[in-house]
Amino acid sequence: MSITAVVESDGRIIVDAVVTREVGLQPGDELLLNHIDDQIVLTRKRDLQAVFERWSGFGQVGAGKSLREIVAEERDLRDE
Repeated sequence: MSITAVVESDGRIIVDAVVTREVGLQPGDELLLNHIDDQIVLTRKRDLQAVFERWSGFGQVGAGKSLREIVAEERDLRDE
């Protein structure tokens, strides 16, 4: 998919709402702009802690435990 965005005089980049909905962007999402050769690549910044917390408790493994608790248990199992 290729779209056109507009850079305003204050530096904000405007993208059509139809496009942001189509790719699942929500208000407050942070995006990373990477300059690669002569291109700008835009990706959604992922908060891995938030992703983990959203899925914690799914199934039996790690149910109701924090990330620190699970990591500590894994390290104990591996004798680290």
